[in-house]
Amino acid sequence: MATDLVFYRASIPLTSRQQIVNLLRKSDPFQLPYSFQPCQPIELLALVKQMDEQWQRTGELE
Repeated sequence: MATDLVFYRASIPLTSRQQIVNLLRKSDPFQLPYSFQPCQPIELLALVKQMDEQWQRTGELE
């Protein structure tokens, strides 16, 4: 069985409200690992492939 992994790094935009920034300093959920097993893996794989194609086409995030 093949396994596909998606790695990402979340960040808060500089324009975020100070209240959100303060909450993240106390408990940063972006530092926790997360995984799941989708019920519809074929549909998810198609979406991930579309994301990768878009990522490869653009030089920077838009």
